[in-house]
Amino acid sequence: MMSKEIERRFSPSFWTSRYSQEDAVNKYIEVSTKIGEEILKEQIPCSLNITYGGKEREKFDLFGTDLPDDAPILIFIHGGYWQYEVVTKNISRYPVKSLYKNGIKTIIIGYTLSPECMVEEIIKNVSFALNKCFSYAFEKGSRCVGISGHSAGAQISIISMISLFKTLKQNQKKIFKGFFLLGGIYNLEEILETSYNNVLKLNKNKAKELSPIFQSYDDFNDEIKFFICVGTEDCPGFIDQSKQIYDLLKNGGKSTELITIKGIDHYNITENLHDENFEIIKIIKANLI
Repeated sequence: MMSKEIERRFSPSFWTSRYSQEDAVNKYIEVSTKIGEEILKEQIPCSLNITYGGKEREKFDLFGTDLPDDAPILIFIHGGYWQYEVVTKNISRYPVKSLYKNGIKTIIIGYTLSPECMVEEIIKNVSFALNKCFSYAFEKGSRCVGISGHSAGAQISIISMISLFKTLKQNQKKIFKGFFLLGGIYNLEEILETSYNNVLKLNKNKAKELSPIFQSYDDFNDEIKFFICVGTEDCPGFIDQSKQIYDLLKNGGKSTELITIKGIDHYNITENLHDENFEIIKIIKANLI
């Protein structure tokens, strides 16, 4: 397959029916920014810009600070192909209101992008952020923690958590309930010949090392669940990879569900998290409350 065809398979803006290819990303940023601003206007008690690293984007926001200490926590990691500066934690507050109304705290993690940080370094940094989040959850006595990642954030969620999980104490591991992954990319080898890799500069070995599809999940106990969510209007590359990671996990004996949502594209799979009746929000609530 020529690189142009591969590029098309992994370009979400080409496949959404709601906007033109030229307008899709700008509309997504516009809607995401509006949701982020609305969340702040709701005056949900929060702690913003909690530092976990030395660079500007290495901060996270905690929403629902007035909820009981034992409240469940969802950690959200945004996408942006590891490189798009317009995608930040500040415009990634989609699930905050929906979850807050149901007694769930939300942590939104920001991270330094490529080319300032290569993907491997992003994983190390986010693993450190997750460690701080789990320490907070354990200290507060949170009943449980879940992790959600969108697009590249799905890859970051899995690889970072695999790294962190090995270091957690047994009683800390028990509060982790699973992953809620949205329109994720799970095999980085398939984007080596696209323009996205011009910045990432991945080679075949590094791409394989950083791909969830090539990992072992033996360290995760049977109670940890994997919800692989994707819209029918996402790009074919993400749809196919969602099915592949689902098959890998299912065949490996893990508790896994493939959630395919009709009429949903790569962008409104996150935008709709602002609606507490959205299918994915219902799944999160059912598994964290």
